[in-house]
Amino acid sequence: MDRQALVVGVEGKAASLEDESPPKWQPLAYADPYAQRLREVLGKQYSYVLLDPDPDPASTAAALGDALTEAVTAGADFTVIHLLGHGEPTRNSHGLQAVGGDGRLTESLSRWGDMAENLATEGDGEPAVLLVLDLCHSGTVVTEHLRSLVRPERRRVWVLAACQSDQSAYDGRLNLAVDDVLRGFASGALRLDESHEYIPIDRFCREVALSIESRSAGSYRQTVERPLVALGADLSHLRFFPNPCHEPSGPGGRAGVDPAVFAFLDEVADARHFVGRAHGGSGAATESGLPTFTGRSAELRVLTAWAEGEGTPVRIVTGVPGAGKSTLVGILGLGDHRYSRWR
Repeated sequence: MDRQALVVGVEGKAASLEDESPPKWQPLAYADPYAQRLREVLGKQYSYVLLDPDPDPASTAAALGDALTEAVTAGADFTVIHLLGHGEPTRNSHGLQAVGGDGRLTESLSRWGDMAENLATEGDGEPAVLLVLDLCHSGTVVTEHLRSLVRPERRRVWVLAACQSDQSAYDGRLNLAVDDVLRGFASGALRLDESHEYIPIDRFCREVALSIESRSAGSYRQTVERPLVALGADLSHLRFFPNPCHEPSGPGGRAGVDPAVFAFLDEVADARHFVGRAHGGSGAATESGLPTFTGRSAELRVLTAWAEGEGTPVRIVTGVPGAGKSTLVGILGLGDHRYSRWR
C-alpha cells in the first residue's frame, strides 16, 4: 500500500519597494516552515513518500498547478495534498483559486478534484485523495466538489477545509492543527486503542476541528469544514494514516472485543473527568501533586489484572450514584505507568 504527500506552503510575492500601495495578499512568512514541519511528521511517523516537484510548487501558480496534476494522477493508493497560502474565490464565487508564489492565480481547485475522481485505474483499486486546504474561503471547495460528484458511492476525494466559504483562514491554524493531531496520535497523547491498524478518518478530522476551535478562542473565528458524508457511512477504507501505536497481536484479553468498541471509548471517555475524581474532585492531593486515595484494594486488584489481559474481555464497573465508580476508574488509569509515575 503506497502513500504519497504533496505539502506546499506558499509565502507569496514579496512587496515591491517601488510600489507604495499595500499588496493585495500579504506575504506569509510562516508558510514554508509550517509546511516543512508537517512534511517531517508525515514522512517519519506515517511513512509517506514526500513529493518534491521541480520547479518548486511554491514559486509560481503554474508550478503549483503542475505539482497538483502530478500528485493526483500518480495513482498512489493514498495521497495527501496540503496547501497553505492565500485563496481567492472565482468570479462566480462557486469555486476557489490558490494564489501562487508569483501572485498569479491557479485554475479553480475543483479541476484537480474532478481529475482525481475521473482518473482511469487498472484493477479494482480506488485511489483516495485527502485534500487539506489552509486557504481563505476554502469551504467553497467542499461544497463545489460534492456538487460535481457523478458517482457519490465511489467517491475518491475528501476535502478538509480550514474555514467556511465566507470566512478567512488565519495564521496557518489548520496546518498547525493537522501537525499537532498527527504528532498527538504518534506520541499517544491522543488515545487510540492499539487494536486499530489505522486512525479513523472521522476521528482525525474531529480532532483537527477541535484543535482549530481551541486556537480560535478569543481571536478571529474560524470553523473547519469537514468532509461531508451520509450519516453512518462506512469510512473504514480511508486508511490515510496508520496507527503508530498499533499492536498486531494486542492484549490477549481483548481478542474477543469488536475494535469499534475501543474507538468509541477513545472518543467518549473524558480522561479529565476520571483524573479529577482520582484527585478527590476538589483537587485533593499530596504536596507532590499525586492523588490521595485509600481503600478498594480488592476491586483494584481485579481491575488491574483485567487491564493486563487476564479474565474476560470486558469488565463493567457499576454501583449506586456516589459510590466512587469514576474515582476507582481514575485511580486505575493513574496507576498505569503509561499515564503516571504513581502506582
